[in-house]
Formats: sequence, C-alpha cells, structure tokens
Amino acid sequence: MTAYDHNFSVLNIDGRRLTGFSDASDSIAFNYPNAEGVLTLGGQQGQYIFNASANGKGVQLVIKLLQGHEDNKYMLERLKSQRNLRNHTPITCYYENVVSGDKITATDGWLVTRAGYVRGTAHNETTWTIDFVNEDSDYTGK
Repeated sequence: MTAYDHNFSVLNIDGRRLTGFSDASDSIAFNYPNAEGVLTLGGQQGQYIFNASANGKGVQLVIKLLQGHEDNKYMLERLKSQRNLRNHTPITCYYENVVSGDKITATDGWLVTRAGYVRGTAHNETTWTIDFVNEDSDYTGK
C-alpha cells in the first residue's frame, strides 16, 4: 500500500484543477449523507424499507483549502455566481486517484457551507462543502 499524496490525485471543480489543499488528513472527503434504506424491526421479523425521499445517488464533497491560495478565491467566485441564480450553473466535480485508479464524478452541485475567514500564525485552512445531486464512483480497492 502506498501513502496518499495530493500530487497523485486530480480534483476538478467545473474543469478547474484544485491544488491548494491544506495539510490535513481529510482535506478531500466524499461523504454519502443519504441512507440507502432502513431496517425496521417489529412483530416477528425485520423489514427493509427503501428510502424514496432521496435518489440515493447524492454525495457531499468537503474540501479544505489554504485561505491565501487562488483556489479559495475561485470557490468564493463560484459562491457569488450561485447567489445570482440567473447566471449560475450547477457545479460539476471529477476526482481521480491516479495511483489506485479510483474515480468519482458528481453533477448538479451546490455550495452549502461557505468557508470562514481566519487569521493566525500558521497556514489557515478554509472548509467548503458542496452537495451534489448525482454521483458515480468506481473504486478499484487498491
């Protein structure tokens, strides 16, 4: 097993490759917030209930960027675009780990958490959260 390195992965937001990640163990995180279903116990047996309230294909991307990096400015510009719905197009995402071959694509994304403004004596990280309606992943298991 090889150690993860951002230099061997690609994260594109709307075709722009982001590179200004903070030095955190979770600077790129894809989370799956929607339950696929629920196991309900009652009477004599359990019953599986499919959750139809979500399409089951959504994903949440949380990225941590250095505050002074140009990628953080780019994300702020995307937020400004989102606030002006007439000129906004939903966000698209492409991620690939070129060592393992893992790939994730996501479409119809919306910024749901804006990064804060922080100052201090170390590198300041900012956290952006994007919720995507559709996700397709291909994990190699490497």
